[in-house]
Amino acid sequence: NIARDFSDGVLAAEVVKFFFPSMVQLHSYVPASSTPQKLANWGYLNRKVLSKLNFSIPDDMIRQVVQCRPGTVEQVLLLLRQKIEEKQKQSKGVPGPGQDLGRRAAPEEVSYLEFPQAVG
Repeated sequence: NIARDFSDGVLAAEVVKFFFPSMVQLHSYVPASSTPQKLANWGYLNRKVLSKLNFSIPDDMIRQVVQCRPGTVEQVLLLLRQKIEEKQKQSKGVPGPGQDLGRRAAPEEVSYLEFPQAVG
């Protein structure tokens, strides 16, 4: 269930970290089932990470994600994908210190919303 998987914000933080490793400190996000902790995770992600992507999720939308409202997390992920792509285009120039010089797959080669299925 994608809505439940993303409801605590941890997986969203992992998605951003995949593309921008230095932008996210995963130890700051606590896997949670309680609404207050889920809101805290999303609030932290919104303030500390998404703001660097010129992206802010409105509080009412965060609450809908936390409450697993169908269709909401998909909207958030589509917006996040756009912001990640914009940031990648801006950063495409000269890599800064500590940035990965390796090649990431081009957008036409991979769908960012396809995640590998857990085995087992």
